[in-house]
Amino acid sequence: MTSSRSAIEIRGLRLRRGGFRLRIDSLRVEPGELVVLIGRNGAGKSTLLNAVGGQLRADRGRIDIFSRPLSGISVRRRALQMAAIPQEFEIPFAFNVREVVEFGRAPHMGYFGRMRSGDRRAVSAALAECDLDRLAGRPLGELSGGQRRRVALAVALAQDTPILLADEPSAHMDVARISWCWSLLLDRARSGSAVLAAAHDLNLAAAFADRIYLIGGGRLISAGDPASVLSRQNLAAGFGVTAQLEQLDGRPYLTRINPTRHAADGDD
Repeated sequence: MTSSRSAIEIRGLRLRRGGFRLRIDSLRVEPGELVVLIGRNGAGKSTLLNAVGGQLRADRGRIDIFSRPLSGISVRRRALQMAAIPQEFEIPFAFNVREVVEFGRAPHMGYFGRMRSGDRRAVSAALAECDLDRLAGRPLGELSGGQRRRVALAVALAQDTPILLADEPSAHMDVARISWCWSLLLDRARSGSAVLAAAHDLNLAAAFADRIYLIGGGRLISAGDPASVLSRQNLAAGFGVTAQLEQLDGRPYLTRINPTRHAADGDD
């Protein structure tokens, strides 16, 4: 896909976080695309998403949001342009599900923070889309991990932004919900949103991504469509594994995955 204005464009990004260095020379996400970041634990996927979302500040380089430098966009304006599903969803358990999803409307509610009819409709639509209607009055602390992930997704949907950042959005979900979650993200992209997501499951990335960025050690190893990125050479370089590559519905599908060397997991 091409656009006169990329939703997200990164050039020459350099970011140090403790002893970890992230170096991304070029990355873009167009409106209407689902772009997926892959890489082993500690590769830099979450760090990159946090940099795009503005939670981490780059030391060098540039992140543009619809052709405007991220550094020059106010916090409120960012919240109107980008919604995020974080890896850790930290909301006090005393709130019920509907109250939590209402947080997604905060950027739209002005100085007095009053819910208007449009805000209530957006919240109800997000609850319905995430199949949370029956749980709307339930305290967050009574939900399972997978249900809380659906709440996090509903918050982002209620925020109603042209860009969606999703860090392991289907974590803790059961098999049926995992497919549902990624189908929903793809639907949002096809409706015109730009979606940038991180995934550990390579077959999910292959099945749903328009393009994939493979990151290893804070650097970009490969970028392109699923078939070009998920090659044996890239799997060995990025994950230290060998795999049998099959075709499923015209996309690569990995089977018989085996390690080629010891790979200790780190924190991403």
